Amino acid sequence: MKAKVAAWHWEQACQTLDTMHAALTRGNYNNVVMNGYHAMEQAARALLAANDTEAWSHHAVHVLISRELVKTGKVGPEYSKTLRPAYRERTNATYGPGVLVPGDEAEAFAAQAHEYVSAAKEVLRQWGVDDQELADVPPKPGSPPRAE
Repeated sequence: MKAKVAAWHWEQACQTLDTMHAALTRGNYNNVVMNGYHAMEQAARALLAANDTEAWSHHAVHVLISRELVKTGKVGPEYSKTLRPAYRERTNATYGPGVLVPGDEAEAFAAQAHEYVSAAKEVLRQWGVDDQELADVPPKPGSPPRAE
């Protein structure tokens, strides 16, 4: 069961990352931050689910990543240290009145989100989550197409 839940969260992470890439291509920079955070959060939820832990709020994801995975040494501290500030940026980009994320900040955020999700997939693989269960991480915009 935990592999199926992890795979579902993983699919959500990849779909949202793809949406983030589309927003970046279109110049919708606030949406880049919003979707980039959600992709990272879903990847974190996949990591938690693979460890039989489910979180039901942003705060719970942040606490549980730190307590259940970082403090136990299952993942590095970057999984917690990256997620919390990304949440603050997402909140500001989504709810901050008059906030317009500059293109260079959106590009940097997108790269960070892509790296987080890609690294999480490697961790899931190391933990034995069947690669057949894990959707491919969408390529970055401008990347050459993958050979099938």
